[in-house]
Amino acid sequence: MQRFQDRTVVVTGGGGGIGGATCRRFAAEGARVAVFDLNLDAAEKVAAAIRAEGGQARALRCDITDRASVDAAVAAAEKALGPIEVLVNNAGWDVFKPFLKTVPAEWERLIAITVNVVCPGPTDTALLAGVAEGARDPAKLLEACSAIPLGRLGQPDDLAGAIAFFGSDDASFVTGQVVSVSGGLTMHG
Repeated sequence: MQRFQDRTVVVTGGGGGIGGATCRRFAAEGARVAVFDLNLDAAEKVAAAIRAEGGQARALRCDITDRASVDAAVAAAEKALGPIEVLVNNAGWDVFKPFLKTVPAEWERLIAITVNVVCPGPTDTALLAGVAEGARDPAKLLEACSAIPLGRLGQPDDLAGAIAFFGSDDASFVTGQVVSVSGGLTMHG
């Protein structure tokens, strides 16, 4: 039996790089996956890939900053896949600009939806590409990632294992922990 056999998992931001990898990981371990994302097309691509591999997945548009949207997505997920047992609060957003050039609405959006359990280091996703595009010198920003001790950018699949661990029964007595999955970038000691 797989770790998540017959269990329903919701992954917010499931249509993105890390979210998509996390959805595929849970599905590979037997979960029924609800792929929540603002971008329904992206969520459907992930769900379709899971279904093509023989898994169960449902794509649902969900804006996690809007309670009515969340309630509707949860109700639809439970109707299609059964009671939700695991929530991966993966949806995220960031803005890359000097602090003095930010506006209050950006800070409100950035810090309103924060719950951190698994903290990714620089990861090869569309979010990182967008951040690089907004930088004064995108090539220099990406070059700075060479400081990662393991010598490469993270890949979305690098995060999925740690996320799946926290959602599993193996972590039933683990709480309040923060795990950095950063290739050693945030080592201290």
